[in-house]
Amino acid sequence: MSELRRSANDSETATKENSRNSQNALNTSIEASRLDERAWLAFSDAEVLQYDPNDPTKLFRIQLLVRNSGKTPARQINMLGLIQAYDPNIDGPTDDDWKVFLGYFSESKERYVIAPNATRKMIVPDFSNRAQNPPYRDFIAQNYPLIRDRSKYLYYFGQATYIDLDNRPHTTKFCIWLVDPETKQFASCGKGNDMN
Repeated sequence: MSELRRSANDSETATKENSRNSQNALNTSIEASRLDERAWLAFSDAEVLQYDPNDPTKLFRIQLLVRNSGKTPARQINMLGLIQAYDPNIDGPTDDDWKVFLGYFSESKERYVIAPNATRKMIVPDFSNRAQNPPYRDFIAQNYPLIRDRSKYLYYFGQATYIDLDNRPHTTKFCIWLVDPETKQFASCGKGNDMN
């Protein structure tokens, strides 16, 4: 009798273990499907539309290409960035700069959608006329000669937040810098580029 009870217990334990393993495999498969199907927002390219180091009266303009490489829409996208100029010995935005940026970001109200496998062109606003930050008004003009002479490097950094079809939030951080003022070539920063 005890042998039958032990055999039944072993069978029940094996059944529970098989059920647990099956559920874990199903959960893993569901999560893999969500990752495969979800929206993935990234910055695919940056281009200087207007920049003349010899003429600071011309407004500085950058165009970013933002791509959703996923299979479903990226929804309620909120994107913002800041322009800064750094000395050559500083490798991009500091933690304090990110904190300042996040203050601006929390006030941003823009929301939009990017369809699956689609690219959206974004023109960086004219930061030189930001009403809420008057000291920033002449920032680009003041730094033109330093950027041209490579005494300072121009950076644009920020983030985009969005939700996927399952209403899960995601964040993409970006940081680019103007490598060559003459050819107007941008490159990704060594840090500050990430997505989840």
